[in-house]
Amino acid sequence: MTRAPIAVSMLLAGGAVRAAVAPSTPQQELKSVADRWHSTVIEVRARATIPVVIDSAQQIVEMPSFGTGVLIGDGLALTMLHSVGVVLPGRVGAWSDVLAFVPGVGPMAAQIAAFFPELDLAVLRVAVATSINAAPLATDLPVPGEPLIAMGVGDDAVNAIGVTVAGVSRDYLILVSNRRLDSRYWGGPLFDGRGRLVGIIASSVLPRAVTSVALRDLIDRVRQR
Repeated sequence: MTRAPIAVSMLLAGGAVRAAVAPSTPQQELKSVADRWHSTVIEVRARATIPVVIDSAQQIVEMPSFGTGVLIGDGLALTMLHSVGVVLPGRVGAWSDVLAFVPGVGPMAAQIAAFFPELDLAVLRVAVATSINAAPLATDLPVPGEPLIAMGVGDDAVNAIGVTVAGVSRDYLILVSNRRLDSRYWGGPLFDGRGRLVGIIASSVLPRAVTSVALRDLIDRVRQR
């Protein structure tokens, strides 16, 4: 399986090449955050094996699965569980041929380090990413009304849009935005104006993200293995 490295949507500003951010971004500092951390946003691909019924007979069909993820340091990345596996009765099944498309590097084999079905999250090991800097994980929750920036992969580009915190519900930040947080952003990072990773965008009709507070415990457990 071959594919060109992820390209970042670009614009020219004052002669410098910068990551493109949607006009809805409420503060200039969020644009600087996008410029700094877009290289940590990855595309995740895998080969899914799906049982389907064709002409009254069950058959196995292979199809591509893909999603967005983010490098979190130490060669680890976070993504949506459903991008790399499926929850089955009593266990989690992993898809095959998992690849992480790292900006500036290209497609690299990734291993699934852990599943967290309750949050639809998976942790990947991407060996080549050990030397890539990652954003610090926030230790506190953003407050209602705080502007954030969400990033995701679509059409071979890293996209970014501004969102606002509406509130917190258990392990999730509830978000509002004048643009849709569609599947391109699911599994992608959510950064605050200080450049900290404050959440991972969840696959949900209601815009929301798993909080960094919930993520910290999961990541610590993986790193201690």
